[in-house]
Amino acid sequence: MSFLDVLFPVQCPGCGQWDVAVCDACLERVGPPLEISRFLPQLSQIGPDGDENPLFPVWTMSSYEDMGRIIQAWKNRPNSLLDRLLGNRIDDCATDMALRLPFGVEIDVVPAPSRTARYRSDTYIAGTIADRIAGGIARGFAERLARAIESSQEEQSSDYPNNSDLVRGTVNPGGAEAAHRPGRLQSTLAPSVTVTSRTMFQPRQGRQRGRSRRERRGREPVRLVGAEKPRTVLLVDDVATTGSTLEACWQALHQGKHRILGALCVAAVIPPGELSVHETLLGKRRVK
Repeated sequence: MSFLDVLFPVQCPGCGQWDVAVCDACLERVGPPLEISRFLPQLSQIGPDGDENPLFPVWTMSSYEDMGRIIQAWKNRPNSLLDRLLGNRIDDCATDMALRLPFGVEIDVVPAPSRTARYRSDTYIAGTIADRIAGGIARGFAERLARAIESSQEEQSSDYPNNSDLVRGTVNPGGAEAAHRPGRLQSTLAPSVTVTSRTMFQPRQGRQRGRSRRERRGREPVRLVGAEKPRTVLLVDDVATTGSTLEACWQALHQGKHRILGALCVAAVIPPGELSVHETLLGKRRVK
């Protein structure tokens, strides 16, 4: 323990354990994404059959009940330790999204906007989350492609180059961009996969916390930064509560003719025990 640790002790915001920015047990509460759009009332629309259907799928990596205090601590002030530890966990869990997203298209991972003060104070964690999710999805696609190449090799018994020559991925810290080129197998597999973390929204005015649903609906609409060519978008946010922010983002993207694949959040306000039910039905959620 250093002298600085004595003067400025750290404590896990989730459970209170001393001398760690976030403990392993709390990190393990973040797992592979689960679909929870049915719990977000703002995303519901009435279909022709009279049933309520979500505008798009929404996935979460944890419940707000489990991760709320940690996310609030992350948002309160800049914290490089939480950026690294939570970022690494989010990156690992995001690889599973490669099984849920279309292969062979350029995907832009777009963080939901926040108020201007967040950008000025460097506490806009949705941007950090989007960078790590983009990197994780890119790795997931690379692994998916490598498995497809291995399967093709076994079936055809051909003398292909080593997988490491067929799958190349690079992550740009400034944009979390990864491109994967399948080389000689491009006739049977998608020619490329590009996953990019991209800012597309202007900062918003005011704050959401403490507002009623009616007040949130009356908030200034989300606006795009500028005219963009139509893109294929995965929305990202730190927490999903009612879905109002995601719905506002969908409105802006829909008007801009962009394709929305869905949204991925670190935590969501869902019924207690919902993740436990899924773990029981699907088996313990595991991260490589």
